[in-house]
Amino acid sequence: MAIFVSGYWNQNLGDDLFLHLLCQHYPEFQFRIICGHQAFKPLADIKNLDNLSIPLKVKIATKVSALTGFSNTRLLDELQIHAANKSEAYVELGGSLFKLPQHGMGHQFFLRQKILSLQPAYYVLGSNFGPYYRQLQVEKYSHLFQQMSHITFRDKYSLKLFSGLTNISWAPDLTFVLDTKPYHQAANYTLISVIDPTKRFDQETVNNYYDFLIRYTRYEIKRGHHVVLMAFCRNEGDLKTANLIKSQVNSQQVSTYVHYNLTESLNMIAQAKKVVATRYHAMILGWLFNKPTFVLSYSQKINHVISDIFPKQPLAQMANAKQIAPEKVKFDHPLDLKSVIEEAKNQFTATDQRWLR
Repeated sequence: MAIFVSGYWNQNLGDDLFLHLLCQHYPEFQFRIICGHQAFKPLADIKNLDNLSIPLKVKIATKVSALTGFSNTRLLDELQIHAANKSEAYVELGGSLFKLPQHGMGHQFFLRQKILSLQPAYYVLGSNFGPYYRQLQVEKYSHLFQQMSHITFRDKYSLKLFSGLTNISWAPDLTFVLDTKPYHQAANYTLISVIDPTKRFDQETVNNYYDFLIRYTRYEIKRGHHVVLMAFCRNEGDLKTANLIKSQVNSQQVSTYVHYNLTESLNMIAQAKKVVATRYHAMILGWLFNKPTFVLSYSQKINHVISDIFPKQPLAQMANAKQIAPEKVKFDHPLDLKSVIEEAKNQFTATDQRWLR
């Protein structure tokens, strides 16, 4: 069985892990994606995963669009539509697949309509819905979702938005099905996941974010701890932020790490003493590896999953970062995730029922 998987394939730890877990769960199936050569490197060890070749004209058009700022979506869409039509099923896999624009429905909505008209075996795994800005956006997606085979959300907030549909379900984040036993768990350093805030927030919030991370890193150093600034996605600017903080702190007790290999990246988290999470999956993996965790939230998707799974998680909002005193930062983690891990396996319930008959 050949299955095409659409997602964010850009050397991002969370999305790469999703794909690894999907392929691992169905080892007898062959999965296909479309991504660039560099982005495929962290995925190259997945034996039942193929990267479909990108025609030369699309590569050239992509480079031109990067230089000029003009969109290259039409050619890439045609590639996806063709791949979906040639596959036995189509899966959208990822966490934030449904981020809506302030006006209209966005380009992805119409691409989904086209693919669904050609490939009715259409599944969504592991996502939340939003942010959105108008009730009409929810209503249009509700009509579109009705036509899909199944949608499995990772937060109860999204489930409630579409509670009238019979082909939707909820399960905790797909990451929770990861088997953590192969990863070496030590307690050697404080790990801080970072993001590039400049494309997400106003300048004041950006400055507050940098200010807190610099102050907190210095605080850990004064206590004699080594700090690893971890970049989950180089292409989103994480490494730029890590390097900026390191240069401001100017200490040999600070190092940076950027995701390029799935096993190595997971080991980096497994070997941490504690985790300061400013990325969604840094929080999830901190919990999963039983690490004391503090969360600096930049999104409602983080707040929603904390509400669903561990409401006692110490949490601060990005906009309030300047007010956080490092010595007041508290860490905690769920004591028992057994039920959450079992529930997370339900991310695969709908596809199991149809594919494993």
